[in-house]
Amino acid sequence: TDYAGDVFNATIQVQSSRPVYGSSYTTPVHNVNDKDFTFRYLEFQNMVYNPNAFESNLISVLAFHVYMILGIDADTFELNGGDN
Repeated sequence: TDYAGDVFNATIQVQSSRPVYGSSYTTPVHNVNDKDFTFRYLEFQNMVYNPNAFESNLISVLAFHVYMILGIDADTFELNGGDN
């Protein structure tokens, strides 16, 4: 929503859904709306993911939601399926 130099103050909404077995519709499984999301980004800056070290708030938040979505999606198939 606003920025100063390389610091952005924004909102982020992350959603995930999956098909319902035996039907033609999908159901949401992860829906987050963060209205206070601040991160640094320079134009043309590479987005590098390092699972062993903090690189940036932007990458860390995106990685967190990706892992949450993968775990929750696996849990929708079997009990504790997202543990592995």
